[in-house]
Amino acid sequence: MCYKVKRGFIGEPKATRWFLLAAAQGSSNFRKAAKAMYNLGSAYREGIGVEKNLTWAFEWFRKAAQGGSTKAQYNLGVALSIGDGVVADASAATRWYREAAEKGHMMAQYNLGLAYSNGIGVEPDDRSAFAWLLKAAEQGSSHGQFVVALFLDQGRGVPDSDPVTALFWYRKAAEQGHARAQLSLAVALEDAHRGVSAAERVEAELWYEKAAAQGLHRRARQKQDWRARLRAALHSVFDALDSLWPDRGRHPTEGEL
Repeated sequence: MCYKVKRGFIGEPKATRWFLLAAAQGSSNFRKAAKAMYNLGSAYREGIGVEKNLTWAFEWFRKAAQGGSTKAQYNLGVALSIGDGVVADASAATRWYREAAEKGHMMAQYNLGLAYSNGIGVEPDDRSAFAWLLKAAEQGSSHGQFVVALFLDQGRGVPDSDPVTALFWYRKAAEQGHARAQLSLAVALEDAHRGVSAAERVEAELWYEKAAAQGLHRRARQKQDWRARLRAALHSVFDALDSLWPDRGRHPTEGEL
């Protein structure tokens, strides 16, 4: 597999002895060699012990990934996603995320799920997206838990919407401090369509406070609800007018409200 490496870097004299050590280990233990290469890539990425150089970081991550390092495979995917030390390549990034995800790497599973959700580097596929996001959620990813809850709420990648299970995952993410999950959990607890107990109202207030402490305030949700109600009311008025005067004109768009 070849990649177009960014130009403008020179050799790596300080790393020569590290490479020789990794190569020597590789003659008898490929796993140790891959680990050494991954550590070297991390050193170049962070500038620890060597001058920071994203291009060399990418090259060492690539060597380690090809040697089977799961962490390197994930980091190679990240580098290819954002163009760190290499020209960005979404398709190649997704392939490396898959390599790591299939070996159980939580963040690789989450990123692969997002790739399928948004059609980045792969054809969009909500079922595959949900499957990988759920794997990340089950391993404890708060981001994965939140997005799984959104999918269940919206009925994406699943046969039908499931607000009860969505509430479970919103809570899981909220308990880990995920601000959007905290706000979504509060809103879900106040959902009038399923009936709300006094205890749930109290709990909702607590989650609103936690979300607000992180800068995500209830008024943002209230503003969205107000705009939605206004749009619905105006559309109803225009529908009534259109039935009387079909050529009256168009409805207001969302951006005009």
